[in-house]
Amino acid sequence: IRSQFHLNKPIIGIHVGNLGFLAESDLDSCRDALKQIKDNNFDTQLRSIFNVLINQKDYIAINDVVVDRGESGRIIRVNVYDRELNVNSYEGDGLIISTANGSTGYSLSAGGPIISPDLNLFTLTPICSHSLMTRTIVLSEESQLFITFPPGENKGKLTIDGQTTLDLRDNM
Repeated sequence: IRSQFHLNKPIIGIHVGNLGFLAESDLDSCRDALKQIKDNNFDTQLRSIFNVLINQKDYIAINDVVVDRGESGRIIRVNVYDRELNVNSYEGDGLIISTANGSTGYSLSAGGPIISPDLNLFTLTPICSHSLMTRTIVLSEESQLFITFPPGENKGKLTIDGQTTLDLRDNM
């Protein structure tokens, strides 16, 4: 997992759910927002995203990547490295790796902080940790995270932005 800033693709948020912290418009006002875009009457903000590489295939994450136990009722164990440095080992229901964009979603629900959208960083937030000492860790935009599983352990699944789900047993 690595942060990406060179992509520079415009995105407009339209609130259709419950929270919508980052959405500029909702279903009632989206026509007005689209007209403003057509009239070139808008501002942009740079936001961090990151890419996820699994088996030589790249995926882009705008909000978060979740590694969880999948169908298993057992805890999942994951080790997180930033390049060669061991960041932490987690035991629990999973781990949320979030951008500032995603900090107001699943990560917040799991006890993670709200991150200002102009900060280019990652957060690692455990899901139902089996350790009293495990808390959210904030990492630099320069981080290049690698996730490994102890030998013989359940590898669970990985979900990108709540949309793309990969069974890690089949992809590792």
